[in-house]
Amino acid sequence: MAVLSILAETAETAPLLCLIDDAQWLDGPSADALTFAARRVQAEGIVVVFSARDDPANPLSHKAYQS
Repeated sequence: MAVLSILAETAETAPLLCLIDDAQWLDGPSADALTFAARRVQAEGIVVVFSARDDPANPLSHKAYQS
């Protein structure tokens, strides 16, 4: 919830774009926190974009995109 609070507070003054590059390298807890926040910011004026390479050797490479 801290990530969501930080994003919402930052977006109070202007719309916010949060870009997560190389998301395939996120650890599990970071991926969970960011996807939790991304699913709940629709009404906050925030857009979250994840950019990742398809890396079958990395077990977390698809975690951020699973529902």
